[in-house]
Amino acid sequence: MPVFMHHFGETGRISRILEKYQINSGKMLWDENHKSLSAEIDQIKKENDNMHIEFRHLKGKDLNSLQPKELIMIEEALGSFGLWRGKCHF
Repeated sequence: MPVFMHHFGETGRISRILEKYQINSGKMLWDENHKSLSAEIDQIKKENDNMHIEFRHLKGKDLNSLQPKELIMIEEALGSFGLWRGKCHF
């Protein structure tokens, strides 16, 4: 874990601290381009987290939280890869 993360916590908290500093000091730390890049990074992190969850489901982990429709979608996805040969009966 980077030192600044250890001292200040999560990235969102750091952003709020830096934003308050920027407002109070009047110094521009980043421009609109940097803000949009930050938002894009946050979106990519969210997509990555969702993909990790989906991958765990495809590996057969953490399935108890899924609804039957979601389980059927996983079954179909596995079938399209030739990895599923049976049918689940609920």
